Amino acid sequence: MAQKPISLLHCLWGAPFLLLGVALFVYTLFHNLNHLTDALTQVVVPGKAEITLLHGLRYTVFLEDQSVVNGKIYSATESISGLVCHVKSLQDGSSIPMENANI
Repeated sequence: MAQKPISLLHCLWGAPFLLLGVALFVYTLFHNLNHLTDALTQVVVPGKAEITLLHGLRYTVFLEDQSVVNGKIYSATESISGLVCHVKSLQDGSSIPMENANI
């Protein structure tokens, strides 16, 4: 018996699933990008904050020249030379050493 050729109409049955998959991918991508920084602790400087750090782990401090913190937009348009970051223990006030990132 000869096989019937596949018509374009049969191929279109997969279109809704393809569109649903693309829509789900785009939604997931943008949703996760919008919440990427939710777990970060942001501190407006000059200022200070209490942050719980676990012993033995490495942490990174980032400087953002434009950011949104608690719904307020911050933009650093001037030079920030002389900016210093200090970390100290709340228990005994001792200084916790910091080092520059290896870029």
